[in-house]
Amino acid sequence: MRGRTRGMALAAITSIALVATACGGGGSDPQPGSSQAGGQSGGEITVYGCTPKNPLVPGDTNEACGSYIVVPITAKLIRYDVENASPINDIAESIETKDNKLFTVKLKPYKFHDGTEVKAKNFVDAWNYTAYGPNGQANSYFFGPVTGYADTQCPDADCKQTPKAKTLAGLKVVDDKTFTIKTAEPVSNLPVRLGYNAFAPLPDSFFADPKAYEEKPIGAGPFKLESKTNTEFVLTKFADYGGDPKPSVDKVTLRIYQDSPAAYADIVANNLDYLDTIPPDQLVGEAFKDDLPDRWLQRESGRFTNVTFSPWDPQMKNVELRKSQPDRRQGLQRHSDPRHRLGVSGGGRLQGRRLWRCLQLRRGQSQGCLRRGRRLQGHVDDDLQRRQRHQQGLLRGDLQLDQERCGS
Repeated sequence: MRGRTRGMALAAITSIALVATACGGGGSDPQPGSSQAGGQSGGEITVYGCTPKNPLVPGDTNEACGSYIVVPITAKLIRYDVENASPINDIAESIETKDNKLFTVKLKPYKFHDGTEVKAKNFVDAWNYTAYGPNGQANSYFFGPVTGYADTQCPDADCKQTPKAKTLAGLKVVDDKTFTIKTAEPVSNLPVRLGYNAFAPLPDSFFADPKAYEEKPIGAGPFKLESKTNTEFVLTKFADYGGDPKPSVDKVTLRIYQDSPAAYADIVANNLDYLDTIPPDQLVGEAFKDDLPDRWLQRESGRFTNVTFSPWDPQMKNVELRKSQPDRRQGLQRHSDPRHRLGVSGGGRLQGRRLWRCLQLRRGQSQGCLRRGRRLQGHVDDDLQRRQRHQQGLLRGDLQLDQERCGS
């Protein structure tokens, strides 16, 4: 990659913790079918990014552009198995319950990027902040099942009246490494939900100076934010990251684009290492295959798509217009292609659409296409359930790609 890393580089970001992978400099190329990884870890890659809608606070980040940064810099109680998306403990040592209403959470030793320890209060304080109506956090609704949530919400639409409570009655700190969650009703899949942005802990420094945090967010994830401008976000590997797997590249630059065609042009010109969206015009007749003949991947994925009426459109105040008559439904059918296309930019780089969703990863192996038989082994986080209300899966695992497993 222009002298930075050898072979193929891959970055998976979402809603997604980003653990980018690449073949490092040095070492010989492996032969197709061999188990040897080409090169060593390290180096840097550039990936597609876009302008976040809100400041990079986990509780206020529920869209793709912000998640590209928030996901890799934060760690949560759980991550997700790459085989079946089942929850795997990350910061959580254990999450135990006897009745699906009272959950006891114990924590592993983790550190924030500022060197402070991740404690139970960092979760409870962060969740209370996100849930509290006057704070206006986009992910507040994720705490709806927790006892006392209704009391933390604004009594009026304009939030001019103070809520009954400022904290969730269902959250209690037991000690530095233990806290409890009590829900109003049984929630059998609560642990499955705890890997989404809303449930990330916040360091003490956030509450001391929220504005300073917004300028340089601090998490406990595998990457930390090194710098940001209007044109790029630079992430670097966090040496004290307490989880597994570890990052395989030292630096990831998210280059900000206003649209996917510009990014696609850079992929074709070998000026960008990874893109997660192929422009619609390139999908027509599968034109992208001509630009990237052996540099794309296509896999099934879990996806949720819907069509809603704009609440700001004056025409939509007409109830009759909003009715879904049988003869009108044809124009509002959901179009959700389960196949997502991915590609590799020149010199063996990946390009594609929602890579972290599209690869069905297994420990040590996955299908894919790779130039010159080179292999990639590293770590990928995969979000299979982005945009589903209460369950979003971020999958992290080991990945190997080889030419013999390429699809046609």
